[in-house]
Amino acid sequence: MTSQTRTQNNAKVAFFVVLLLLAVVWVGIFYYVDPAEFVQTIGVRNGYIFVFLIALFGGVSSLTFSTYIGTLLLLSSGGLNPYLLGLASGLGVAIGDSVYFYLGRHGRALLKGGSITQLVTRLTRWLDSKRPWVASVITYLYVSFTPLPNDLIAIAMGLSGRRYIPIIIPLVLGNMTHTILIALFGTTLSLLW
Repeated sequence: MTSQTRTQNNAKVAFFVVLLLLAVVWVGIFYYVDPAEFVQTIGVRNGYIFVFLIALFGGVSSLTFSTYIGTLLLLSSGGLNPYLLGLASGLGVAIGDSVYFYLGRHGRALLKGGSITQLVTRLTRWLDSKRPWVASVITYLYVSFTPLPNDLIAIAMGLSGRRYIPIIIPLVLGNMTHTILIALFGTTLSLLW
């Protein structure tokens, strides 16, 4: 094994350990922190700003998505309005998805080999075979009802050369639907506390 391979393996292990620690911290927060007290501490208005920022930076990546979901559940079970949470976080995630759309549109040279690139390429070809309104409906359903990362479909839509406005609308609506459903689940969790 070369030193470069060892360094890459060590980086992967370190990355996994950091993600595991983040998950443990979130479980600890849910176990030891009362959601209503957390919302009271940060304030209701700040809660919506907080979820927007978490969604903007944490909801766009499949690696930080668990932090985003945990924050939504914490704030909704703490008493924040699930529909306003859906609005704030849905807009935050949609802005992040726009970055991936832009990368797909202008970053073809960055996509080099690998299984993710092959998946995005197949998805792009499949979406290209669909009428624009069908692709919009598929985008909405994918974003709304699957736990899969939005970056794949946003990149694929960018690669397919679709216009931004017809794509961002189902992304925004889908993100809002998805986050409202999660937030409504969080309100049911508050009944357990």
